[in-house]
Amino acid sequence: MLGKICCFGELLLRFSPTDDWLDTHQLPFFLGGSELNVAQALNDWALPTQYITALPDHYLSTAITAELSSKGIDVQDIVLTGDRIGMYFLPIGSELKNTEVIYDRNHSGFSTLKKGTIDWKKALKNTSWVHISAITPALNDDVAAVCLELLESASSLGITISLDLNYRKQLWHHQPHPERVIEPLLEHCDLIMGNLWSVSELTSIKASVSSSQGQSKTQLVQAGFKSIDSMRKRFQKVQKIAYTYRMATSYFAVMQTQTEQLISQTYPIAKIIDKVGTGDCFMAGLIYSAHNQLDDRSALALAVAAAVGKHQIAGDATQQLIDDIKKNMLQ
Repeated sequence: MLGKICCFGELLLRFSPTDDWLDTHQLPFFLGGSELNVAQALNDWALPTQYITALPDHYLSTAITAELSSKGIDVQDIVLTGDRIGMYFLPIGSELKNTEVIYDRNHSGFSTLKKGTIDWKKALKNTSWVHISAITPALNDDVAAVCLELLESASSLGITISLDLNYRKQLWHHQPHPERVIEPLLEHCDLIMGNLWSVSELTSIKASVSSSQGQSKTQLVQAGFKSIDSMRKRFQKVQKIAYTYRMATSYFAVMQTQTEQLISQTYPIAKIIDKVGTGDCFMAGLIYSAHNQLDDRSALALAVAAAVGKHQIAGDATQQLIDDIKKNMLQ
């Protein structure tokens, strides 16, 4: 029987101010958080999914967990602690990498987590896969220690581990050396995704090109595989590493396994509605493919098509079904 996919991270409320939000007295919001986005996608794609976070014990949290549970996501190991839910503010269509994002995560219930709070052996009893992102250990040193505790437990249980190396500069102000936090986590990972520049910011492996400007696809691919090769030599447990490239009007990705280097087709991206969650959708595509035993080339193609499709969906989580993504692949 297929074990559950456990996604661990902070649930965030995303508020998206419109130009007239002060006049209309309306502030659209979405449930957010990188790992929750992955969990919701995989759950919608009919995989058994478990989501672990920490929330305060009040009626907002009760409503949120009830909503996730009603969709079929296992939320029984969510920790109730603290006084508030983390939030961030970002207009629809903007990027989390930009300075427009405002994080309000300090003193959230999740930020109070410490080692020993969660019984990971119990929580991972029926789990076959664990997923986290680099956003989570960026919160503070205690949460980073909890992430390492989780991955050490998962490794000891033989559970597959994936990590999204998504870099958010605003979140690392307390830690000038992110590699000291991230590299111990990477020692336990089987699948890693990121991009040339996030890897350069989060690890000691630096990109050979400073940006995509003036670089051809061939040059970017070569720089990507050079970085990936260094990553695989440094973190020998890893089985697959994928890098995504979102250009001004196009999107593609590369992946290296133990036996081959793969390059996806390039998709045009136009009339973007929302950029948030595209990387999460890419990761969900890789995890879905692994659980359904797709070959690596098909896995990369599906992940890229899923990420491209997410650009047309407002909010943090995708609403695409697998059939929608396969149609996008054909187009």
